[in-house]
Amino acid sequence: MNDNELSTERRHEVDALRVLALLILITFHSSIGFGPAAKWIGIPQNDVLLTWPQIPLSLFNLLRMPIFYVISGMAIWFSLMHMSTREVLKHRLRRIAGPLILGWFVMAPLCHYTGSLFYSEPYQYEPAELYFWFLKNILVYMALLTPLAARVASDRGQSVRQSIEAGWSKGYIPLAALVLFSAESLLVDKKDYPAYFYGIHSWLIGFLCFFLGLCCAIGGSSFRKFVLRFRYIFLALAFTFWLGSFIHKSLYSERVPSILMSIQSLLSIGAVLGLATAHLNKTMPFFQYARAAVFPVYILHFPIQCILSYMLFPLVLPATLKLILLNIGILFLSVAIYEFILTRVPVLDSLFGIAKKKSE
Repeated sequence: MNDNELSTERRHEVDALRVLALLILITFHSSIGFGPAAKWIGIPQNDVLLTWPQIPLSLFNLLRMPIFYVISGMAIWFSLMHMSTREVLKHRLRRIAGPLILGWFVMAPLCHYTGSLFYSEPYQYEPAELYFWFLKNILVYMALLTPLAARVASDRGQSVRQSIEAGWSKGYIPLAALVLFSAESLLVDKKDYPAYFYGIHSWLIGFLCFFLGLCCAIGGSSFRKFVLRFRYIFLALAFTFWLGSFIHKSLYSERVPSILMSIQSLLSIGAVLGLATAHLNKTMPFFQYARAAVFPVYILHFPIQCILSYMLFPLVLPATLKLILLNIGILFLSVAIYEFILTRVPVLDSLFGIAKKKSE
């Protein structure tokens, strides 16, 4: 088989991007306690707020969730190369359902309990999504699109695979993605486009990104040649859109229209996929370790963040130093719990989405 046909080759850049996407989410969450949204979601808030972290984080604001959905869609296709449809669904359900249940009934209530202690408010136990909201979206997309992807992966889907490969070579798929992303932004007309966590916008943009990820993986070498060829163009355009949006918000205290943000998001996805394909498709010790550890670390990080914030925020320290200490503490404790508890207690693997060795 050539590179455009079905392959079981592991794409290391996809693993690396998944790790980086979740680490960016962890960093993004750690800054919430230094902004006005902390009280709104019921977690500890520092008395001195910080604005500077929002500048670097805004570079990833329109990318952090879309790229994660794209990677999830790609992962479904790669899983189908060595598993049946039923095995893929069972495997992914085991990886997602346990953390979703744990998050709703344990982790999120623990975060809110810490917040109630911090604000000296009465606490009432209530299951909540909090930072696990996207897992239910992925479960739905997986259930809808895995059977379709399996059909495309079968002998009967050869013509579809060839059409998708040609779509990347001739630019039809990127153009279709641009039209669909733009149409979604216009139809939904969401005032706060980066708020991916609620409403019809959350479901639609996630579905489009997940489906795009499938098309990326099916496209094989045609897709990779496309993003490699245009990666720096996408990067320059995405940065230009971000800079224009930043200046516009600074001058007029409002976001640019949603359609411009949707285009920036798509350009950012193309740039990141191209750069990752060029530089990350190789075995690296950090990513080999982190691809197994990062999801359990993500599950652990938010309650640890809330507990550390409860202890750190009352201290008389510069806010920036608190943010640095908070990030170090979150990563250190999360990795330590993963390494010394989660990997050594077999019953916890399903609750924390830890893949068994044979599934990797």
